[in-house]
Amino acid sequence: MDSIDERRRDEEYRRRRRERIRKRKQREVRRRRITLVLTTIIIILFVILIVKIVSACRADKIVSTTEKTANTVQSTEMPTLANPIKFTESQLQLNVGNVHKPFIMDSNRTELTEFSLKSENEEIVRVNENNELIATGEGDVTVICTVADGRQAECQVHVSPMSSTGIRKDLDINKPMVALTFDDGPNGGNTTSILETLNKYNGKATFFMAGYKIEEYPDIVRQVFEQGHEVANHSRDHLYANDLTVEQQKEQMESVNQQVKAIIGQEPTLFRCPGGIEGEYYTSSKMPLISWSIDTLDWKTKNSHSTYERITSVFEKGYNLDGDIVLMHDLQDSTPNAVQRICAYLNEKGYQMVTVSELAYYRGVQMEGGEIYRYFYKDNPSHNDEQDFDTNDSNENTDNSSDDNTEETVTA
Repeated sequence: MDSIDERRRDEEYRRRRRERIRKRKQREVRRRRITLVLTTIIIILFVILIVKIVSACRADKIVSTTEKTANTVQSTEMPTLANPIKFTESQLQLNVGNVHKPFIMDSNRTELTEFSLKSENEEIVRVNENNELIATGEGDVTVICTVADGRQAECQVHVSPMSSTGIRKDLDINKPMVALTFDDGPNGGNTTSILETLNKYNGKATFFMAGYKIEEYPDIVRQVFEQGHEVANHSRDHLYANDLTVEQQKEQMESVNQQVKAIIGQEPTLFRCPGGIEGEYYTSSKMPLISWSIDTLDWKTKNSHSTYERITSVFEKGYNLDGDIVLMHDLQDSTPNAVQRICAYLNEKGYQMVTVSELAYYRGVQMEGGEIYRYFYKDNPSHNDEQDFDTNDSNENTDNSSDDNTEETVTA
């Protein structure tokens, strides 16, 4: 009996012991699980903390960069506000056809060379590739100048209509004047190069244009007119009058008048006979006939230096060009280079380069249709008396050799 009880006690003891071991294992499992969960939470919290720290550092860097950029912008804006730009003339009065080169300065009166101009109405004023203002129509317009850093300035431009003759009224009557004339064009780059040179020296010239060249370059005809130069008639096909009938002469003259009118809105008022040879219709027409007193012979030498020397030699011999009409040809490729040197030379000597109509106006001559005009000297503005060719003290410089590649024996 005792042994049975003892076995029971032993079994109970072992059962309880197994129970304690089982519970201890369960507690160990729970502890490990709790430890794992806590460790995971701690790791997650640590990662979150690291992410927040990194994000905060990046945000500080961005703020620092933004502030630096703002400071840079502010430092850039400060001189913009403190150093505005302006036109030397905030208001301009121009006539149709005038070309004006504006000057832009900052508050320190330093001239700016890098800028762009924009006209708010190109039908009144347009801007060419040289940043020059060209008055093309009557009215008022604002021209805006912008420099690279965004600074801007405005100029108010009033354009008045050009007189029917296109004569500038601001020339100095006391300064010498010479009329540069160009035949046989327009001729593409040659003519535009000559225009650039004339504009540089505020000079104007008379372009005697041939009809067959007008057909080829109508835009240049318009450019010549818009820049204030004189568009004149040199016949349609450059045929000599002694080879034409009266009706053919009329057709040669009148067809060009209509061509020009279709392009610039008005007929030319002056005519130059091809080869300087007058014809019956020409001498009875409504158009004054313009000859020349100085032939540069550019048509013959085709050499820019020789053309230039034809001008300088006049002064070297003690004579002058005041009142002379000079013959050149924009058809010749050597002429634009010669014109650059001639204009610089004449400008240095104080000459005003004018159109034929301007020269006649300032010398008090009212030109008449069919009459021949070779010069407009101050003391003797006679135009068609051959024996008066030495009245300008320049008988040696009044070479009337023919133009346009004719033989030397053919004279006006």
